[in-house]
Amino acid sequence: MKGKELKTKKIEIELIDGVHECVFDMNTLAEIEDIYGDIQTGLNQFESKPIGALRTFIYALLKKENEKITISDAGSLIPLDKIENVVKSISDALSEAMPSNEVIEEEEEKNTNPNE
Repeated sequence: MKGKELKTKKIEIELIDGVHECVFDMNTLAEIEDIYGDIQTGLNQFESKPIGALRTFIYALLKKENEKITISDAGSLIPLDKIENVVKSISDALSEAMPSNEVIEEEEEKNTNPNE
């Protein structure tokens, strides 16, 4: 996945302490990459283990406004009665920020067959 395929996406998330305006940007993606080893693994975790990954994604999104936040702190801010809304907000933002599978497949094919 190349940087030109990514898009910065603003997102509003309603947490226990209020509404946060967050951004999926280079720093957010780097936090996710640091935790999971690569962005794709993080995305896979969000799909397969959404509760654990949700708290990690919230942490990555909030880190810009609070450098001292921990993953546990982020988890404490997620309202259980609105967890579906939070998951949906992040899923929608990820869909817009990340390239489509078609774009990824085209890039992988170009990298596999550079002379074509």
